[in-house]
Amino acid sequence: MEGLYIKIETSTVVNERYKYIRAGFLQTVFDSQSHWMDRPLLTNRLQDDIDLFT
Repeated sequence: MEGLYIKIETSTVVNERYKYIRAGFLQTVFDSQSHWMDRPLLTNRLQDDIDLFT
């Protein structure tokens, strides 16, 4: 888990946003020496032998 995201809004407007991230996540970002937007996208997939509908 990255952290906690809080959004305060009315029915039509976002008034405030807060994001609290855990220290370990931030260290991982620094250690990677790259931004997630600069890395290739990886599609989420299940193992080949997993069937959600059985």
